[in-house]
Amino acid sequence: MSWGMFAAIAAIAGLGVAGLDPVGALILTTAIASGARRSAVLAFFASSLGVTVLVGVALGESVQRLVDVVVSLIQVPDPARFWLQLTAAVALTVWAVRRYRNRNQSSPSQSRRARGSSMPAMLAAGTAWGIAALTDPTFYATAALAGQSRGIVVPAVLVMVWFLISQLPLLAVTVTYLINSEGPAVTRLVALTKRLSMALSHVLTALLAFAALLLAASSATYLGTGLFLPL
Repeated sequence: MSWGMFAAIAAIAGLGVAGLDPVGALILTTAIASGARRSAVLAFFASSLGVTVLVGVALGESVQRLVDVVVSLIQVPDPARFWLQLTAAVALTVWAVRRYRNRNQSSPSQSRRARGSSMPAMLAAGTAWGIAALTDPTFYATAALAGQSRGIVVPAVLVMVWFLISQLPLLAVTVTYLINSEGPAVTRLVALTKRLSMALSHVLTALLAFAALLLAASSATYLGTGLFLPL
């Protein structure tokens, strides 16, 4: 291994640590609690890994252009930004209110939960989770570094390193479940997820409401002063 490759792997490993994310593990644990089988669990992990690598490799040489496009989209004219923020605030408010009103509803039926943890559903969820890497700034840095290598194999390996480190909680849950789905570690994890599911739901509702409040306040500030809050 050349020094340049070693340096690239070390840099991407650091980016993986910086992008460490437990959400994928939470998604998978919730599916396991709903009765997902080994094949569905493996499908979620494999599809999220595969899609992340594909997107990362595809971004490799064009990530800087993509970042420039994103920045230009963020720097929209003030009236357009006002309406975008106001629309987002309304949408988030509606979502938060609906979640709050449904907070005491009984849990989904067994058949509905089973559909949510089926093979097609887990493949779709894994694909969506792989695409969600685009929301992580460390992923763009990883793609930029990987794009400096020629060919496809090396960039794919580098993106895979980032995924395995940043998704270490997901990897741990997947491996633990595949080794022994009835083991005490899995049983405790599922029990903890079920116990915390209501609290996590309330936290998400509160975050939605808080985001809506910030966007609404920024829009109101623009109407009064012509300036937005520094969101």
